Amino acid sequence: MAYDIHSNSTVRSAFFKPIFSFFSSAQHTRECPALDDYTWIEAGVRRCLGSYQSGRDFLQELAELHQTKILRSTFFESLKSKRRLKLLDEINNHVTRSLSKTLPDALSHYTCLA
Repeated sequence: MAYDIHSNSTVRSAFFKPIFSFFSSAQHTRECPALDDYTWIEAGVRRCLGSYQSGRDFLQELAELHQTKILRSTFFESLKSKRRLKLLDEINNHVTRSLSKTLPDALSHYTCLA
């Protein structure tokens, strides 16, 4: 497995804190032994930020990182989940509200984006 700075638990914890801190109050979480919501959210972020040869390559690296096997069919079917889409929407709204209190809006001077 290629070295991944986010596999360091301290960095991972800080990086994902805005997302994971919200899970206890999220309404659309559910226990899913095949692919829990925490891992699924982390996988989505890693998939966007990482560089992988294929979906299979990505899942193999994720499985090594979490020391578990994530079935290809399980992961790709989970992308169609309406519940998980609602969870992402909840998390996005939470993180947006939370960060808007501390970070300036870099796009605020574009009135066409209001």
